[in-house]
Amino acid sequence: MRSLLKLLTAAATLVLFLFSGCAFLPEEEEEIALPYAAPSIPDYKLHTIKESGVESTFTGIGNVVSVSRDNVVVEVPTARYTELYSGMTLKCTFKDFEYTGTIIYTSAEETKNPEDYGLHSGVSGIGVRIKNVPRGISEGATVSVYALLASKSGILTVPTSAVYEYNGKNYVYVWDGLVRVEREVELGIKSASFYEVISGLSVGEQVTCR
Repeated sequence: MRSLLKLLTAAATLVLFLFSGCAFLPEEEEEIALPYAAPSIPDYKLHTIKESGVESTFTGIGNVVSVSRDNVVVEVPTARYTELYSGMTLKCTFKDFEYTGTIIYTSAEETKNPEDYGLHSGVSGIGVRIKNVPRGISEGATVSVYALLASKSGILTVPTSAVYEYNGKNYVYVWDGLVRVEREVELGIKSASFYEVISGLSVGEQVTCR
């Protein structure tokens, strides 16, 4: 009986020894607080709003439709004819030489017949007359035209790549350091790369660009 008691005591001691170690019962690991991760800059190009200037210009390429001793008429296809008007002067370039041209017709002038100005019927664009006839010019020749429509300085500007239109209104996404926030903006004149900002943005704010 004593032998059996000693055997049971020894077995109990062995069990306690085994379970008191780390081989079978792992110690609870203390939770380690992760360091704070600042929000990362989004995968967009960021542009900071600042004061700048904008020049709204018109450029086009046309073809000579008639040549006389006194003038040349150039037909310039363009969807921007509503921004132009008869009597406006343009810089016309032919073979690297500049000449002064005058708009004599736009498709916005419904009361005028383009054929009366030597233009093709149904033309969508403008007709330009050059009085000082360039040497060597002939019908079909290519002429480039340029006009400065408007110019402003000391204004807020925003890249055209940051603006999108929806239901007739213009919007940008402003980066607030955490997320992009949609905001409506009112825009003015436009250059090839920038809009004038009339309202909706302030100096120093950042917008995301496509």
